[in-house]
Amino acid sequence: MTDRLHGGRATGAVPTPPRRFRSLASRLVVLGLGQLVLLALTAVVIFIAEGPHEEADPEDKLPAERVTQIEHLIDIPAALTAVMDELRAQRVEVSLYDDARQLIASNVDPPLAI
Repeated sequence: MTDRLHGGRATGAVPTPPRRFRSLASRLVVLGLGQLVLLALTAVVIFIAEGPHEEADPEDKLPAERVTQIEHLIDIPAALTAVMDELRAQRVEVSLYDDARQLIASNVDPPLAI
């Protein structure tokens, strides 16, 4: 009797579960969540690579003798430029100001604040 109700065939096949991501909207939501996870992972990797920076310690890179040498070169622009370029190559950022707080030289743009 049940064979007639089903068109004369015996249906022994197990029904397949519905696909979860059938609609475009659900696929876009999953794509957006995936991108958000990738962005968060990228931020974590960049933070780990850069790391928290220590407080600046100018005396670590510029000892007092070096500062005195740079002070004596203020009136010699070519030598001062060479020293500033050398410091920049060592990744030391320097801006020199006079007593009137006027910029004399800098190896960064914009100059460091006083």
